[in-house]
Amino acid sequence: MTIKRIAIVLVVLLVVVLAAAGATVAWFSTANLKPLAEKYASELLGQPVTMDSLTLSWGNPLALEARGVKLANASWASAPNFVSIDGVSAQLDPWSILDGTYKFQKLVLVKPVVVLERGEGENRNWRSGPKRPAVPGDIILVPRYRAQFPQLFDVAVKDGQIVYKSKSYNMQLDLHDVTLHAPDGNSRVGVAGSAAYNGVPVELVADTESFTAMRDTSKPFGINLILRGAGAEIDFKGTMLDPLGFDGVEGPITIDATKLGALMKVFTADIGIDPPFAIAGAFKHGGDHWEIKGSKGKIATSSFTGDLLFDEGPKGTPDDLTATLQFDNLALPPILGSAPSTSKPPADYSQISLALDQNRGTNIDLTLDAKQLVLGKTGRIGDFGLTAKLLSGQVTMSRLALAFAGGRIDGSAAATSVPGGTHVTERGVVVGADASQLALYVAALAGKLTGRIDGGFDLDMTGDTLGHALKASRGHAVVGMVNGSVARDLMEKLSTDVLNLFRSGQGAVPVACLLAVADMKGGVMQISPIRLRSSAGTLIGRGVVDALGRTLDISIQSDAATTGFFALDIPIRISGSFANPNIDPHFGSADATRRALANSDPSQGLSAELRGFVDRNPCRR
Repeated sequence: MTIKRIAIVLVVLLVVVLAAAGATVAWFSTANLKPLAEKYASELLGQPVTMDSLTLSWGNPLALEARGVKLANASWASAPNFVSIDGVSAQLDPWSILDGTYKFQKLVLVKPVVVLERGEGENRNWRSGPKRPAVPGDIILVPRYRAQFPQLFDVAVKDGQIVYKSKSYNMQLDLHDVTLHAPDGNSRVGVAGSAAYNGVPVELVADTESFTAMRDTSKPFGINLILRGAGAEIDFKGTMLDPLGFDGVEGPITIDATKLGALMKVFTADIGIDPPFAIAGAFKHGGDHWEIKGSKGKIATSSFTGDLLFDEGPKGTPDDLTATLQFDNLALPPILGSAPSTSKPPADYSQISLALDQNRGTNIDLTLDAKQLVLGKTGRIGDFGLTAKLLSGQVTMSRLALAFAGGRIDGSAAATSVPGGTHVTERGVVVGADASQLALYVAALAGKLTGRIDGGFDLDMTGDTLGHALKASRGHAVVGMVNGSVARDLMEKLSTDVLNLFRSGQGAVPVACLLAVADMKGGVMQISPIRLRSSAGTLIGRGVVDALGRTLDISIQSDAATTGFFALDIPIRISGSFANPNIDPHFGSADATRRALANSDPSQGLSAELRGFVDRNPCRR
């Protein structure tokens, strides 16, 4: 190698400095050799390299200074420069140039700006190759891979900036004061610094394996990292196959955040709630895929286990977040109560907007199971399960399962944006619900019914708000019971049995079957028929239930052919509020009720699923 070539090598070695995701190699020059250094570096990198000034002081170590260093970006990248540095000063072991290890005894960077960008396919601007193939004797100005990484024993970065741009996520790290120290190339490296991550102050403490280990591509590179900011601490201890590209990352991670919403806003995501959050699990990152598996954590007061997966989508398309979580007790009040007042639903449920996000940045696929879902001080649901997907302009809930009144509800739903609002469909099946628990919703029936209730419902509605959608809703519901019981005094009251005036009507009457079919329009259910068959007689009826207003107006009468001698079989009207209904005689309605029920087909218009409940019930006719 000639003296001139060594000089050129020394000049160009400090032209470009990599910070953060990769370390920096800069090239050196004297004022006289500055044009040669710019030309040589530009040819090697395939992008224009410029500098305002260069000085070189010969000795051991070599002292070099550069001002106004700029490396142009790849042609497809968005920023004009890949690297720009106001000032570089370095002390370099001259003998390390000959063996390609490039040992910097000291390196100070003033206002370095590095723009890392991931483009389509495998495009990475930090891997922009030279225009011509490398030949023996070429020096590596910018390490494209870890095997080309220099050794940096004492580094100080002042007022720098690292910008990371991917297909779906942008990050800006403002470096206020960052230092790096290593005694030699075979010792662990210590890193510390203060910065601002997307405007949020953060502190970084890390130690890594040696620079010798960095250049050994046969083994993963070890790193311990603690990042504090936004009231959160992230602790990672693991390895990386590609430290420069933060790829092939694997190891345990813990995240502890006092406010989850504040942490997510750092990553430009607004989740609308702000509870405490902690998670620990096995972290991996490779290519566009990120994951935390086998995790344990807590959100507000609720502990969970599960997996979180994140896949970056192609440019211009949403990312995909998949969460599979299991809870013993999922308490909603501490979670939902952490939402700011501006994001809480309105007091009037009818004003709740049904508008769906038409351009989601992230699709969500959620599977959630809880042994107990806590709604409040007294409200609890057992064996809760949910599987749902949120896409742009679409929400699907393929599974909703929960314990209900001693039985189970299994349902599904879907919502799709349409002109004028959102189209919502819902269906559900109730199996084995306890009639005595359901009767509690109507005070007059409390303690009067026992048995197992089966049934189902479907609902179709469209609107811009929940109120508007319910007003335009249409659906059906079926409720049935076989082999239950009804309080004797209730049967005698409904059949207006004169004996009820002289005795308490204590005891229960076996019920052979119960069937009620409802046609729902605008939140109001037209119920026809209502049939209850027991050893004390058969009741028939029809009526209206306003589920939104919590009122009912139902006429019930006994079938004279099935009741006792003292039964007057006068129709009874049950009307008013659910909590305190009125029960009065309803003269003149008997014939109309009988004709309506005789001419009706209870399964007409029902889905195959609901029709099955009707056809299997003995009270169908």
